[in-house]
Amino acid sequence: DFLKQSRIQGELAIGSLNLKNTKFIDVTAKLFNKGATLHLDPFKAKAFQGDLATTASVDFASKPLALAVQPDLKNIQIGDLLAAFFDFERLSGLGGLDLDMKTKGADVKQMLQNLNGTGHINLSDGALMGIDIEKLIASGLSLQSLNKESYSGKTVFAGMKGDLKANNGVIDLNNFAINSPVFDLVGKATTDANKES
Repeated sequence: DFLKQSRIQGELAIGSLNLKNTKFIDVTAKLFNKGATLHLDPFKAKAFQGDLATTASVDFASKPLALAVQPDLKNIQIGDLLAAFFDFERLSGLGGLDLDMKTKGADVKQMLQNLNGTGHINLSDGALMGIDIEKLIASGLSLQSLNKESYSGKTVFAGMKGDLKANNGVIDLNNFAINSPVFDLVGKATTDANKES
């Protein structure tokens, strides 16, 4: 109600901001509202050993809160970002993430289940934890070899890229490609935040 009846306009500058296990340095943002929606446009900071620039808005009239972000992250450590916000520690790499996402929710699980939008990921010098694709290829693909013990470990890659599309918590990674010194892997991957699959 306060936002609906107010006109907010200003600038924000913070030397160091801690948010969910993450430190943002040299934070700057322009703030303004349109009704009950508060906009941060642009929002800039240094985080995850790289640079973050985004436009963001929060609709306080929506139940639950509605968040829209368009982050452009350059030269970041993707594993640091995933571990800090999603408790996901299975991917590392240096690179960029460009997203245009909208969601609603009061916690990470609810926000993932309501996630919609598109994006692109491009990483170098990284690894996928939990699976050793080189070992799987070397041992020969068979139904008997496809058990967790046979290919556990990590897959080191020189480059990884793909296009992301989220639709109500179903996240598709299209045009998925991994380049390593030993093999090239292309394909698609899907995760469903609603079923946690």
